[in-house]
Amino acid sequence: MALAIEYHETDQVMEATVAAYRARELDVEVDVTTPLPTIASRTEGRIEVVWSRGSEPAALARTVASLTASDWDVWVLVPSGKLGIAHVALRGCDVTLQPWWTEGGLVHFGRPEIP
Repeated sequence: MALAIEYHETDQVMEATVAAYRARELDVEVDVTTPLPTIASRTEGRIEVVWSRGSEPAALARTVASLTASDWDVWVLVPSGKLGIAHVALRGCDVTLQPWWTEGGLVHFGRPEIP
């Protein structure tokens, strides 16, 4: 049951992120074939990695390291309860962290931070 909740929350975060780009009339590409799903906007030059509550910090660090080697501006959408862990795992990486949480069935995003 907990696993289903994780996937549901991740889906909600992805949908909210895609909706925000589309509200600005920007096209995005979604990749859910990797352990950490991504949303990319070529127009913005940004790729956003969605980190779920159940993902391991080591997997996050590996994924981010491979993406920061590219020309993309990398953002990591982090469950607010894991923001401290993300800061430690990604300290020194050229990324932006943005916390997310769900409340009242809606996804909310916090202020972007640098690890």
